[in-house]
Amino acid sequence: MGPQGPVGSTGPTGPQGPAGATGSIGPQGPVGATGAQGLTGPQGVTGPTGPQGLTGAMGPTGPKGETGASGPPGPATRTMRVHDATGRFVSNDTLFADAQGLVWSVDIETGRSKPVFQDVSSYFETSDCTGEAFLGGTFPPRYVFTLAGDPTFRRRPDTQMRALRQFKSFFSEGRCRTTQFESHGLPLSNTVPDSPVSPPTHTDGFTPPFHYEFD
Repeated sequence: MGPQGPVGSTGPTGPQGPAGATGSIGPQGPVGATGAQGLTGPQGVTGPTGPQGLTGAMGPTGPKGETGASGPPGPATRTMRVHDATGRFVSNDTLFADAQGLVWSVDIETGRSKPVFQDVSSYFETSDCTGEAFLGGTFPPRYVFTLAGDPTFRRRPDTQMRALRQFKSFFSEGRCRTTQFESHGLPLSNTVPDSPVSPPTHTDGFTPPFHYEFD
C-alpha cells in the first residue's frame, strides 16, 4: 500500500438534524425588584345598604332641669249633686253609705239602690274552678258587690288584707274559663256579712231618671 495522501478541503454543511428531546426545567430564578405603583382605578359602584345595627345601651340620666314657671290658675271647682227628674235634690253623689256603713250605688235610670259592683268573677288557683274561690282585683272595704250567678250581697271586711296569688281559672257568664296570671286576691268565704243586708230605700220617693247638677 502506498503512503496516505494529504487531507482534502472541508465539504459543504449538511442539512440540520431533528430537534433533540426537551431538557428538564431549570431552578426558579431570584424574585425581581418591585415595579412602580400603577395608576388609581375608577371608583366602584356603591354597594347595597347593610342591616341596621343593634340598639346601643341607654345613656346615663341627664342632669335635673330647672323648675319651670308656674302655670295659670285652673278653673274653680264645682260641686256635683244628684237630682231627680223634677229637680229635687237626692244626694251629693251616686255612692252613699247606709246605716251599717256599707257603700251602695244609685241607678240613675231607675232611682233604686244597687251594689257598687255587680256580676263579679270568682277566681281560682286550680285550672277547673274548683277549690277555694277568691275575689280578684281592687275592691275597697265595705263596698257592696255581687258575684256572677249569685245575688247575695257581699262586702270586703275592714280588716281583711289581700295576698298575692297565682290564678289559673275564673267563673264568669255561667261557665269556667282558664287563665294564667298573678294578682292580689282575698277569699270570698269571708265576704258574706254575718246577717243578710238589703238595699236602702231612701231614694224610693224620688222621680227617676236622676241627673247631675253642678253648683
